[in-house]
Amino acid sequence: MEERVLKILVSYSNKKVNKSSPVKSIIEDSLDIILIGMSLEEEFDIEFEYDSIKKFTSVENIIDYIECKVGS
Repeated sequence: MEERVLKILVSYSNKKVNKSSPVKSIIEDSLDIILIGMSLEEEFDIEFEYDSIKKFTSVENIIDYIECKVGS
């Protein structure tokens, strides 16, 4: 799961991303939030709360959120 999340984030940020990367360094504007959220929804078949993306401090927070949503 981690690899899939990282792949999506890298595709939008064009930066090196790992679990400890700050979310603020990846997401530059509200369009990024929508596009990343939509990609995560499609990849993991979940509904993503877009406002929650802004609240995450690290990529690990996003991974943990998705794991809770999919029950892994």
